[in-house]
Amino acid sequence: MTTDGRRVEAVAWDHNCMEDVCGSCAMSINRVPRPSCSALVDDLEQSIVLEPRPKFPVERHLLVDRSRMDTGRLQRAMAWIELDGTWDIQDGAPRIPPAE
Repeated sequence: MTTDGRRVEAVAWDHNCMEDVCGSCAMSINRVPRPSCSALVDDLEQSIVLEPRPKFPVERHLLVDRSRMDTGRLQRAMAWIELDGTWDIQDGAPRIPPAE
């Protein structure tokens, strides 16, 4: 709904792990690329500007087509971090060093 009370369609975006590691929710927030799942509104400069990532074709709103990413390669490299959803988002997600 707009500030003047007019109904609008819901904003579309992608998400997956909600643990700040998969990157599916990445967007530009105030011109800074970052995962949206860990962007806390109270910590952001106001007013907040959300934009889709510029390297991917936009499907709708903040939803981009990431099909050109080769998920087969990511799966063969096991390029993910096993998480169980129990860590505190304020502490930040576990990271694997690039050398690993």
